[in-house]
Amino acid sequence: MKIQDLPIVDVDVFMGMFMGADFLRVSVGTQGITSKNQLVTILGYSSSTMTGELSDEELKKHSMSQEFTDVKQRLIGLFYDKNSKDRQEIIDLPPFDVRPVISLDDDVTLKLAKESLLMDAEVAKNLINIMVEPNSTSLQRSQLNAQILKALSLMLSVLKQDYIDFLHKNDLLSKFVNFLQLNSQKSQQKATA
Repeated sequence: MKIQDLPIVDVDVFMGMFMGADFLRVSVGTQGITSKNQLVTILGYSSSTMTGELSDEELKKHSMSQEFTDVKQRLIGLFYDKNSKDRQEIIDLPPFDVRPVISLDDDVTLKLAKESLLMDAEVAKNLINIMVEPNSTSLQRSQLNAQILKALSLMLSVLKQDYIDFLHKNDLLSKFVNFLQLNSQKSQQKATA
């Protein structure tokens, strides 16, 4: 049986084997790193914008959800400044701007990425081929593609040029980049329609 044909629940279990690919990869109570390298603890998701320091009372006025259910929602996180431990504030971010913290020790995260199943060329090839299959528009396929993309994105954010070189060496980089460009164009077309 192909992974594309599995029920959504089983796909989530299978994709959980890949670092960063579980469907709820950044969930309430977990720590994440923003694209600006800020350490945040995820408090929830909200449709209202919140920034800066908020008192407990102000925070309670905003309805927050423990689940990300709408693309318009913002991730609400408690920012922790390692250099100024007294500086903690609640910030809101686009949910896709935060990646999970595998370990607070960068060396451990790097080691885990290097030992990932996604460093196996055949596994990476099969997952990229699943993503680029035409006519993959069902909700189940969209979720699977999102989980594969999350796992690959995490590998790229941790291993950087080394993973780009790995994809290139195994003739996967151009297929992956073409997939990203095609999806970007589709998103732009939907936005202008």
